[in-house]
Amino acid sequence: MSIGYVHSETQHESFASTTNLAPTPGHHGYITFRPKYLCAKGHTEGDFSGEKLEPMKGRKWCIPKTLSGGGLDGDWEVVETD
Repeated sequence: MSIGYVHSETQHESFASTTNLAPTPGHHGYITFRPKYLCAKGHTEGDFSGEKLEPMKGRKWCIPKTLSGGGLDGDWEVVETD
């Protein structure tokens, strides 16, 4: 079996110096985490009859981006509900 892929990557980087994660005074809301992803598009060739994999035919796939320490990379945000 041989596997090949073409890799392309887009990445959104943001930085905020604010450490207070609270709704604006007088408002209600909640905190949410939006993970960053590494995405690629590719295809596979070969015999997958003995594997629990489906051949990829140019489909896009994504995996969560991780930090060097092993945690998930992403952005914390406050969503105001009123």
